[in-house]
Amino acid sequence: PIASTEPTGPPAADKPWTGFLERFGPAYEAELAAFIEVVRGERANPCDGREALQALRVAEACEVSRRERRAVRLAEIPGGASAAAF
Repeated sequence: PIASTEPTGPPAADKPWTGFLERFGPAYEAELAAFIEVVRGERANPCDGREALQALRVAEACEVSRRERRAVRLAEIPGGASAAAF
């Protein structure tokens, strides 16, 4: 279970998640539904190229942090300046 380190944080859920898909399944379903709507031309893409690049940079920073066991600044991850090209 996850517990807040803040004294005023919300209480833990009564029942902890049993797995990754249980916790994030609804988010994946919503993401897939939005993708299908974009492909069909039914809506605009809610995530443009700049946002996608930033999400990738955050994921890369997390991986570097895990691998090197240190805090990683987003400025260390290439791609920030190239976001203007989108």
